[in-house]
Order: sequence, then C-alpha cells, then structure tokens
Amino acid sequence: MGLLGPIMNMSPERINTLLVGLTLIITAIYSAILNPPGGVWQGDAGEPGVGNSVMDPVTFQAFFAVNYAVYIFAAFSVVVLIQVVTSSAAIGIMAEILAALFTCSFVGAWLVIVPENADFFIDILHLPNLSRALELKLGPLYFLFLLASMEGCRRLCLMFKRWYDQV
Repeated sequence: MGLLGPIMNMSPERINTLLVGLTLIITAIYSAILNPPGGVWQGDAGEPGVGNSVMDPVTFQAFFAVNYAVYIFAAFSVVVLIQVVTSSAAIGIMAEILAALFTCSFVGAWLVIVPENADFFIDILHLPNLSRALELKLGPLYFLFLLASMEGCRRLCLMFKRWYDQV
C-alpha cells in the first residue's frame, strides 16, 4: 500500500485541502523567486546588473536550490493527487503539461534575476564557455525532460492505484 494507501482513503475534502495547501506552497515559492530576499538592483535599463538579485551568487544559488527542490516536490504531488482523485488520463496529462510549463516559467524567472556573476548552469555542466543564450536554448529540452518525468510519475501512480484497488 505504501504512500498511496493513505491518499486513497482520504475524503475528498481532505484531498482538496491538501491540494490547496500545495498550491499555496507553489505560489509562495514562485513569489520568492520573483522577489528574492533583499530585492533586485534598481536603476536605469542600460546599467549593468539592473533587475538582478542583490544577493551574492552563492547565497542566491543555495536559495534557489532549496526553493526549487520544494517546488518540484509540490508540483509532482499536485499532479499525482489530481490523477488519484480524478482517475482521468486526460486530466492527468493536462495537469502534467501545465505543471511542466509553470516549472519552465519558474526557471525562466530565475534566469532573469540570477546575479550576473553567478554561473550555476555552467558550474553544473562544467562548460566554461556556455553562454546565457545557450542556457535559454536548453529550455525546450528541460520542458520535455519535466514532461517525461511527470508522465513517468503519473503512470507509476496509476500502477500503484490499480494494485491498491485489487488488494
């Protein structure tokens, strides 16, 4: 039974409450990325650093990493709960697509305000000459990766749900 057992036995009101709570968490995290602690540099549009976070790059990357981990967990949980509640493949797939698009928007917002001297993707990929334009071109691949991950999660949820219904 594992994780799905308690979810399958929840009343619709409790599931709705859980979905609202997860949605509030996602909203708060998204808001924190758009308006990070300390704010963003102010000034004229042509000045360097305007619109970027005032945090030092290491702190900003740690802030983003924690927020992103919580965000992904909440987004995947919403997709799984919607699939469990509705038992509709079409609604589950629609929830996956929306969650993946929203996640890409989340990462896009992060790319816009990341401090200028922070090279988070470059550090991960160990490619010293990777430009920001190339990072932005990786967006569609990231979207497809997210969609495939959510689809795998949804199918796994369906498999556990069928097994639970048989037990």
